[in-house]
Formats: sequence, structure tokens, C-alpha cells
Amino acid sequence: MKHHIQKITKSFTSRIVAVCGASLLGVLIISGGAYAAFFTSTIRPHVTIANIPVGNLSYEEALATVNHEVDPFIKAGLTLEIGGNKYTISPETLNISYNVHSAVNSAWSIGREGTAISQAQVRAATLLSDTTIELPLSFDEDALTAEINRIAQQTETVPKSIRLVFSGTNVSISTDTLIGHVIDKNAVRDTLKQALKDRNPGPFTIALTDVVPSGTEESAQIAKQQAERVLKSPLVLVHERDSFTIAPETLASWLKSTPENNELQLIVDMDTVNEYLKQLDAKLNVAPVEPTLVVEDGRVKSFTPPRAGKALDLELSLQAIVKEIENRRVEGSVPTDVTLVAKTTKPEMTDPTAKEYGIQELIGTATTDLSGSPVNRIWNIKTGAKYLNYSLVAPGAEFSTTGTLGNIDAKTGYKPELVIKGNRTVPEYGGGLCQVSTTLFRAALDTGVPITARSSHAYRVSYYEKDGNGRYIGPGLDATIYSPNPDFRFKNDTPSSILITSSVVGKKITFTLYGTNDGRVSKIDGPHTLSTTGAGTPVYIETDTLAPGVKKQVEHPHGGGSAIATYTVTYPDGTVKKDVFKSVYKNWPATYLVGKAATTTPDSTTPPVVDPNAPPVVVVPPVGDPVISAPIN
Repeated sequence: MKHHIQKITKSFTSRIVAVCGASLLGVLIISGGAYAAFFTSTIRPHVTIANIPVGNLSYEEALATVNHEVDPFIKAGLTLEIGGNKYTISPETLNISYNVHSAVNSAWSIGREGTAISQAQVRAATLLSDTTIELPLSFDEDALTAEINRIAQQTETVPKSIRLVFSGTNVSISTDTLIGHVIDKNAVRDTLKQALKDRNPGPFTIALTDVVPSGTEESAQIAKQQAERVLKSPLVLVHERDSFTIAPETLASWLKSTPENNELQLIVDMDTVNEYLKQLDAKLNVAPVEPTLVVEDGRVKSFTPPRAGKALDLELSLQAIVKEIENRRVEGSVPTDVTLVAKTTKPEMTDPTAKEYGIQELIGTATTDLSGSPVNRIWNIKTGAKYLNYSLVAPGAEFSTTGTLGNIDAKTGYKPELVIKGNRTVPEYGGGLCQVSTTLFRAALDTGVPITARSSHAYRVSYYEKDGNGRYIGPGLDATIYSPNPDFRFKNDTPSSILITSSVVGKKITFTLYGTNDGRVSKIDGPHTLSTTGAGTPVYIETDTLAPGVKKQVEHPHGGGSAIATYTVTYPDGTVKKDVFKSVYKNWPATYLVGKAATTTPDSTTPPVVDPNAPPVVVVPPVGDPVISAPIN
């Protein structure tokens, strides 16, 4: 920071009127021609620059005279005398500079500006009184403060007050007090600033002031008890899934005591804790990853997803630690873990293709659980997810799940799952794809885009009544597909393209949508179950595929009912749009195949004979109903 001082003192006409009166002024103005001719090449008389006479000197002479006075001071610097020792502050350190040219220009302009009458008045004034011009000064005030602090460190002695001493977890009180000595830094700063203005190198004698030790033994005992409470148990710092335990011995190094208003206080050593957090941040810090996108012929060939960086918020984390330590000082307090505060850093956008399409950040995601699925079902889910991966949806376009999947058969890599159509058990390719569409449906809800087509299953399927962590949420957030219809579709009403990515890891499938976040916020209220119905009376179907009297259960009972979920999207301009998804599920009774040779039809109370070797079977509703692409278990 530069400090500037410049002042020009002029008051010519008023002096003339006060001292000479109107008649003398007239005489001086009449003789102004001869006066002006005499001082054409010199500065007017009685003019000084910072107490340096420059009147009657030429411009060059004035420059030389002022520089002659200034240069020795600049070379000498400033000297302080404290406690019998001298301390010098060099001018180079302060970057001292005097604008001699500006001051001489101001002196030269006296009597040479304005109208002829005003010039004559000023020239007359210079014959009667002095005119003083201050010398513009600049220096580095921050450097001056730093030099004063440097000298203070060499001369001051800190008083030893009553204090706490930590040895491991042991806390004791030290009473070996000592008087301290300090300088008045503000007074020293004012003295040196005036010295720079006056070009006075000193030396300046600075007095040391005694500082009497403070703190009472009573307050020290209270602070000691507080410290012992703090050190009773370790301090646990939590960061996401990691935790860091600060042992009491280390925690003791984070404490110190200080006298305030003659009372000893237990406080946190901020510098020590902050240094620990910086070291921890260096280990936990995750650098952001910017997205890269390769598009050929309108199709995505490769994609590196963006990843936000993570770092500790040092200030907020420090505040959280201090708050917990202060809480522990109170008698009867219960120690708690401290959650460190993290902050995210967005990746840069340098890839031109990612910029062009607006694929710069994650805008929506969802995961569902595949646990309990047979091998073929998982295979089909992975295959379907692969066909949807890297789908690019242009702004304003509608995405169709069945349209993007295309043909679903052996040629496209799918495997059959057993299903029942009418009274027959037949294999069908693509069983399980409804888990793909259901997961994408939930990712679209998280993104906040309009859902243009969605159908619930004909009956409840347990796979779709769980969240991504396998927790039960109930029916109502499923989306069935069966080519060509029913279909799951959504519209991209965001300002950029949307890139759909998919992955199946272990027993979970995840869809993630990337694009440009325009500030919209989506929310799902539900699903809420509205009603439930029983499975109904068991159904028996005669068949000649079983021996007479043998019964085989081919479908387990499922209750029906209805559910509702409300989808709300709030846009940046305050517009709110709502959509209600109502799902109605049929009740499905237990179904048995019965050998034709049976002479009587068993009633509903007759326990069925179940073939233990029968494979799990999926029941598909009659033509026109959604396909149920999951075995019942």
C-alpha cells in the first residue's frame, strides 16, 4: 500500500486585500509589467518547497536544490533508539520516493496561470508573504508496519503470567511470573511517518512500557479443570466414510491458556489446529476431473465423466473443532464426534466437444438393486444397459427407451427367461429389461425433466419396491416396457444436450445423466400406497404334461392395490410444475397346473402338490398388458 502526501498552500488575493488595501493593490498591478519581466525565467520570490527555499531560482536550479536536500535523507534511512540500542530502517525497504518534479512544477506555476489580472494579483502576493508547497511523498506503509514488528520482536519481552502447563495429559499450573516490556507500535508508526514527511532521519528514542503479569490462581484452577475435562477422551474427526482419532496427548497440544481481564482462560491454539487441518486436507484433497467427449456421426464414442473436486473447508472445520472443545469444557458435557466440513471445486471446461454439447456436470442419477435376480435376468439387464449407454439427447428432443433398445432377441445378445402366456410356459427374450427402464425413470425424475410416457406394471414386483440400497419404499416408482409399447419416454427441456450413461456393478444398476445444470430443483413425494387387495382364489389349470393327480404351482400369489407419487419441478424463474403418477396393480392368485387324469377338481382348501424341481416361472399377462420381466419369489 502506498501512502501519499501533497499539499500546496496558496492564499494570495486575500493577503493582498488584508495587508495592503485597495490602493496598494492598484499600484502593484500597475507595476506588474516590470515585475513579470524581471521574474520571467525564475520562480516567484518567497516560495518554499517543504521548507526548502526555491524563490528566485530557475526551474533547473530548484530541481537541483530540492534533490540536494532530499538525497542524503533517502540514503540515511530512519533510526530508532530503544533500551540503549539503535535499530535502522533502510529506505530501500520502505520504497521511499519524493516527487521533486511535481513539487517544482507547482512552484513554477505560481503567477503563471489564469487571466492576466489574476497572475498580477498572485505576483503581488508573493512580494508580501511566503508560499509553502509540500513535497509529495510515497512509501510502502505495509513495509513500515513490518519493520516496526521486526524491531518489536528484538526489543520486547513477553510477560510471564500465571499459566497452564501441559505434559502429555497432565495439566499443572505455573506461577513463575515475570514483568514484560513492550513498545507502543502505533505511536512509533506515527513518529516515523512524520519523520518521513519532515525528512528527519532521527534517531528517535522509543520508551519501553512495563507489562505486569495477570491472572489469578482461582481462575487458573478453573481453567485447569476445564482442560482436564477436554482431555478425558479422544477427539474423533469424521470426513465422509473416514474418521481420524486425536489422542488426548495430541489434543493437549491444541490447548493453551491466556489471561483476559486478569482471568486465566483456556483457549484453542488456532495455529496448531489449522496446521493439522492443512496436512489432513493434503491427504483428503481430490482434484476435479474435467469432462472429455468424442462424438462421431452424432454418436458418442468415448466419454470421461466430470468429477467435482473435494477439499476441506479449513475455516468451517476449525470452527467445528473449536465448538466441540469449548463444549467439553463444561462439567457434565458429553463428547461428540466432529464432522469436518468439505467444499467442492468444479472442474474446468476446456474440451471443445464437451463445451459444444454442454456436457459439463452431473444433473441426475439413480440406482436400483438387482439382489435375488437369476443369472439370465442379470445378463439381460446388463445387455439393455449397454445399448442405452452413451445415448445423446439433443435439447428439445424426446428420448424413447424401446426405440433406443431396438430389437430384443438372441441376435442382439439377450437370453430367455421362462414366462407363461395364457396356459403355456414359454421362454421369452429380454426378461428383466423393466429394471433398466425403472432405473432410468428414477434418474430422469432426479434430473427434473418432463416425463412424457410411463406405465406401471400390471402387478406388483418386489424388485421395484426397493431403493438403490435395497431398502423397502413400496410400489409406485416402476416403469414397465415391452417393445414397441408400453414405452418409457422423457423430453429434454434443458438448455444443452443430455448424455445418458449406465453401469451395472455387482448387484446394482445405475443411470447417470450429464448436461448443464440450469438451477431447476426436482422432488418426489412418495410413493404412497393408497390401497391393497388380496391375491384372490387360487387358479387350477388342467394339463396333460403332468401325471394324473400331480399338481405344480407355477405362480405365487401377489396382492394388488394402488399407489401414488407426486413429481414437482421448480425452475429458476420460480415456475413450478407438478405431475402425479398413479399406479394400479392387479391382484394375482396362486396358479397350479393339474394333471388331466384327476377325477375331481380340488377345492381351495386342498394343499397343492408342488414339484420341487420346477424352475422359477414368470407369468406374463394376456396380450395388451405390460410384460412382467422378473421371476416371482
